[in-house]
Amino acid sequence: MPIARRHHVVPRFYLSRFADNRAQLRRVPLGDSKSHLIAVGDATVQTDYFAVEGDAGPADAFQGQLSGIEGKGRGCARAPARRAGVADFDG
Repeated sequence: MPIARRHHVVPRFYLSRFADNRAQLRRVPLGDSKSHLIAVGDATVQTDYFAVEGDAGPADAFQGQLSGIEGKGRGCARAPARRAGVADFDG
């Protein structure tokens, strides 16, 4: 199984709530850079952000643990959204 290298610093399901109907966000960099549209799948992504080097080489066990926690968080965020009549999370 390949090692996960692209890591969302902000969970993708959360970013999806702010995206347009094409799953894009407007990125506004700090400084003099101009804003631009970016796909939710590419927003807040850092390569090898959670990478851990083990005896057998790079490993992504930490990322796997975080993904499990993120999945539970997504479930927790769904219940109040549904009660409030807000559409479900897309990502």
